[in-house]
Amino acid sequence: MATGVALLLAVTLLILAPNLGEIVAGITGTALALAAVVVIAIALVATWFAMRRASVR
Repeated sequence: MATGVALLLAVTLLILAPNLGEIVAGITGTALALAAVVVIAIALVATWFAMRRASVR
């Protein structure tokens, strides 16, 4: 599984490499803030799913 993920990341990087300068230049503060909010939301949902069955004593 980990080898497949590593291979997928390597191929994706090879595809994006020619445009990497434009991609980095196009990142704005708004886009960065939006990405942070999305990551936080995903983490909250994942934590909720993981902890919903936990018993509190």
